[in-house]
Amino acid sequence: MQLISNCLATGTGAGFAITVDTKRLTDADPRLESIDIWEFYDMAYASASLLLLEFCSTAMLSIISSYTLPKRV
Repeated sequence: MQLISNCLATGTGAGFAITVDTKRLTDADPRLESIDIWEFYDMAYASASLLLLEFCSTAMLSIISSYTLPKRV
């Protein structure tokens, strides 16, 4: 469970980072002003946000399941 949570966290960080970087590059290029690329950025932010929500959910489930495990003596 922890491995999956770490993969989701890495995907979230990478998704936000690449979206911010490519948006910054396309804002600096005047040739790309005529292309309607803003919908792509909206979808990229939405998917990265869903990954963040999934990461938070799996992290909470991991914490909750650790409390429900029987205590070993």
